[in-house]
Amino acid sequence: MTFRPWRIVTWQYKLLYIVVAAFFWLGLVSSVSLLKPTVILLDVLALVVFAFVYFWAVRTFRGTNEDYFAPRAWWRMTAKPTLSRSLGVIAAVLGVLAALGLLGGLLGLTTLSDPVGQVLVVAACAALAYLYLTSARRLVRETD
Repeated sequence: MTFRPWRIVTWQYKLLYIVVAAFFWLGLVSSVSLLKPTVILLDVLALVVFAFVYFWAVRTFRGTNEDYFAPRAWWRMTAKPTLSRSLGVIAAVLGVLAALGLLGGLLGLTTLSDPVGQVLVVAACAALAYLYLTSARRLVRETD
């Protein structure tokens, strides 16, 4: 008997994974929020579940040019450097916008209802930007 790892190659199944994962994430967070936990606990739970679902996708989504059975390198986030670069820039822009919102809230320019959640969003966006941009740089070097 051979082990066949679970991989998602076609864009239709990748989209289906994202939709199902989003409903799972929202359902779990909404269910836990009915128990009325502290805001910080709910923020941390939401981030942990999101990170698990997100990085499971990174490990299982494969490009058509990638080996189906081989494990993906730890630093590799996508199959193509341009996609990694684009997603890294998007994560960086979202992180900067979240940081500006946090700064505006701390300065009293806007209302800030959940500062811990805002800090977690900034940290998550910064981590994703770093990971995607590192992946893009290493993928370019790998293809040279």
